[in-house]
Amino acid sequence: LLTRYLAACGAEGMAPAKLDVALEARLLRALFAEPELAALREARIALAADEATRREATNAARLIADAASVEIARAHFDANGATDAAETLDAYLRRRRAGEWTPPQDAPTLAALVARADVELDAKRREAESLADAPPAAEKPRGLFAAMRGLFGR
Repeated sequence: LLTRYLAACGAEGMAPAKLDVALEARLLRALFAEPELAALREARIALAADEATRREATNAARLIADAASVEIARAHFDANGATDAAETLDAYLRRRRAGEWTPPQDAPTLAALVARADVELDAKRREAESLADAPPAAEKPRGLFAAMRGLFGR
């Protein structure tokens, strides 16, 4: 039943392949009780069998559902030399574009990377804005008298 429900929702392959009847019923009840399917499906995160992992994956999926924000984070890490983070996000994006499901235990790491990139980009933005708002440095007077004052003090 779970497999047919997921297929009808466009989420074929989202659930683990081998499920016993009790686990299948529990997952189906969880899907009906919480609106988690949309976020997980959008982010291409597979369903977790246990509730705690599923809850973590769902929260993470909400942060990485927007592929553009994941791509921005990947580009940020790539530009700043954080190759491990960039490669992790790149691998996720490749799997997602290929229609593959990412294991639910990977979702919190991916969401943490996107959140970290958002914080770093926001800090750079604020720094650039504060520099733009700062008054220009006063120009030093030029000429013979200014040079003399510079030599002998004011």
